[in-house]
Amino acid sequence: MMRKLIVMLMVGAISLLGIAPAIAQEVYELNNYEKLVGKKLTFKEAPMLRVKVAAGELPPVEERLPEEPLVVKPTEEIGQYGGTWHRANLGVLSFQVYCEREEHLFSYDEYCTKILPNIVKGWKISEDGKTVTFFLRKGMKWSDGAPFTADDFVFCWNDILLNKDLTPVVPAKLTIEGEPGTIKKIDDYAFSLSFAAPYSMVVEMFANAYPPMIFAPKHYLKQFHPKYTSMEKIEKMMKKEGFASWQDYFKTKNDTNGGNPERPVIGAWYPIDERGSAIQRFLRNPYYFKIDTEGNQLPYIDKIEESLMADAEAILLRALAGELDYQALRISSVANYPVCKQNEEKGDYRVIPQVPMGAGINLCTLYFNFFHKDPILRDLFRNKKFRIALSVAINREEISKLLFKGLANPSQVAPSEKTPWYVEEYAKQYTEYDPKTANKILDELGLVWDKNHQYRLRPDGKQLRFVISAFTPYPPENVEASELIKGYWEDIGIKVVVKPVDRQLWETQVTAAKFEVASYAAAGGSYGEPPVGSGYVFPTSAYTYWAPMWGLWFATNGKSGEEPPIDVKRLYEIYKEIPKLSSKEKRIELTKEAFKIHAKNLWMIGIVTRPGIGDFFIVKNNVGNGVQKDGYASYRTASIKFPNNWCTFFFKK
Repeated sequence: MMRKLIVMLMVGAISLLGIAPAIAQEVYELNNYEKLVGKKLTFKEAPMLRVKVAAGELPPVEERLPEEPLVVKPTEEIGQYGGTWHRANLGVLSFQVYCEREEHLFSYDEYCTKILPNIVKGWKISEDGKTVTFFLRKGMKWSDGAPFTADDFVFCWNDILLNKDLTPVVPAKLTIEGEPGTIKKIDDYAFSLSFAAPYSMVVEMFANAYPPMIFAPKHYLKQFHPKYTSMEKIEKMMKKEGFASWQDYFKTKNDTNGGNPERPVIGAWYPIDERGSAIQRFLRNPYYFKIDTEGNQLPYIDKIEESLMADAEAILLRALAGELDYQALRISSVANYPVCKQNEEKGDYRVIPQVPMGAGINLCTLYFNFFHKDPILRDLFRNKKFRIALSVAINREEISKLLFKGLANPSQVAPSEKTPWYVEEYAKQYTEYDPKTANKILDELGLVWDKNHQYRLRPDGKQLRFVISAFTPYPPENVEASELIKGYWEDIGIKVVVKPVDRQLWETQVTAAKFEVASYAAAGGSYGEPPVGSGYVFPTSAYTYWAPMWGLWFATNGKSGEEPPIDVKRLYEIYKEIPKLSSKEKRIELTKEAFKIHAKNLWMIGIVTRPGIGDFFIVKNNVGNGVQKDGYASYRTASIKFPNNWCTFFFKK
């Protein structure tokens, strides 16, 4: 019988993998912290909010905070209020400051090895592992001052996630045995999720990067939902705003990525500009639920301004000039590290490495269209021997030396070496440069050379050639790596065209299986992002880039896509089984089996692991709490994937 797990209302952290380094930034529940320090905290607020309170535009800070605010201990020191955080990004789709997105139910410690409370102050899992109960913070509010309660979770679950007009396919992470969970309101500040089978990883799943959203502002969104508002009234609003379908209208109103600044949030800042603006601004949330260890309501920084730039080079130039306060996005790479270091003094910033947890990222990964309309290319791409030939024809050591200063290690797609899921044999197979073997395999497959020995011929006598669609702008080295791969493959007789493709078009083409070969990157898993949550490992949707139609088949219960082979079906079985297991050892064992299956089939061709030197942040010298005591930029605090405590950043005066 599963041991009953009760998370106490203080830190209440559970160790995920048995690693417990010193925590540089701690969180506490207010009552427990006051008992710990032996004094009662007095709440304080930013000067700009005090002015609004005095003018009667806001209630006092004591009424804006929940009864049990989360106490955050800054990494360096208590901060100072004020200032604007300047950032930059690329493209409309990339134009999302993650602080505008709703925070996670739970958080991670600085090293992503322990789960901590965040929105949820406590939780408990039933003895049979099928039900988890969440306890919210009494008195917590949305950014417009409306109560944040269990009703917001029930509304999101029943009226959005289970509404087929809005969500045709329920996110896989919210289902067990193909069945979505059910939600039950216990009171205004407690609710439970129940599943058809044990779901032991449910808490970890909600703490990981990019968890499924299970709450939304009911008080705001119900005016656009036909369950609560007549369609006649909704259609009048739609017509006025130029929408043809109710679904599109509602989704726009519920857009948390800058599509609707009017939508209330619970993050530290709320957006005031629509996505696509040249500069997107975010103002401090006067109802934010966190305080520091002296009772100061967070965040410290008043405002964020994120500029939409033309290309990554423009972002780099702004960073080097000292115009960006805390930035890694579109800057950090091995190629940029030297110039960033050389300009530290001139730009009045520091180059700070990220916590060396190892992200399990494979750069310049190659994907093949197993569903190509050309039967000859489809058969070749599905032939493992052909993929092996292509893999061993690549000189990964040379790619590392030319593009990554020799610091990127040759590897297939695999978890970080620092994790218990890593198996060296699987990561290193077919990574040795061996063009002789590659040519031998192609000869055995009957792919003969033309009469002048310039290129190989397909079985139909045509030139064997295909296009590599190279994702831009990440990795920064992706197009150059693809050009090098083009040269290695042409040496064995395969003609290649490299076509840089921007992220929006690339995703559209790959998920629709309208490409030949594609290059991008892949995540094999790391602390905070276990492989079970990775579409690069498990086929759960069309965004399974190595097998979009197989992933779509699983996502739609066989209604769309293409029925996959046995090994792919086994991967999906493992994906469904792991979350049920209470045993960490059994979860590790099954995860290793999944990578064994990948090693057996080589569906993707990995190139090199991401070097640690390429993971860094540019931090202006007047920015406080952006660096841990061990000298690293915190993975949780700094990463766009775990933005929970950006609220402690401040500008030193």
